[in-house]
Amino acid sequence: MLILHSLGYWLGVQFVRLTGSDSYWQYGTGVGLAAVSVGFVIVWAADLGSRFVDANAVRFMAWVYANLCRTKA
Repeated sequence: MLILHSLGYWLGVQFVRLTGSDSYWQYGTGVGLAAVSVGFVIVWAADLGSRFVDANAVRFMAWVYANLCRTKA
């Protein structure tokens, strides 16, 4: 939500300023460009989180299961 509210609002203002807001088409183009840009940033941030946080957490929990939880037969 932080990316959407901070970067999204700022990009919305900047793109609407760039495209203008005299007509619905200009305003919609500015908001659409901001939405697409923020969408790419959110997907990129989610990919980074998946690579660096989730992968390490899964690897750690596999180690915990293998060494602490599994009964020796």
